[in-house]
Amino acid sequence: MEKLSSAYVVALATRSADTYLMRQIQSCIVEDPAIPCAKCRETTLGINVIRSRLFPELAALRKYANALIHHLDHPKNRGIAQLNIQGVFDYCYHLFQENAELLFGRVPESSFPHTKCKECGAKDTDCQ
Repeated sequence: MEKLSSAYVVALATRSADTYLMRQIQSCIVEDPAIPCAKCRETTLGINVIRSRLFPELAALRKYANALIHHLDHPKNRGIAQLNIQGVFDYCYHLFQENAELLFGRVPESSFPHTKCKECGAKDTDCQ
């Protein structure tokens, strides 16, 4: 039980650090031109989009942390056989070791093509 509690704490802390770093990257991206529609902005430059485009392995490993957290947050859930505890620790390692340059403010360069939200896509016009 102690190891499971440790994995839970690692999952929460790593997920929080991951979200913080993705928000830092998001704040450094210049919108050129500016995207007026908030939904289109989230579809184009949301933290999940940034994570999946720039750090696909991190996005995949995050699923293990989410599964563990959601499973343990519900007291009715029993057993942990379907959880990947090692994946939680791999997620932590990957964030803090393999992406250490992010911790020191080095933001990777990448372009994010404008993606329309469902409403703007249905209108097939420019976002407003």
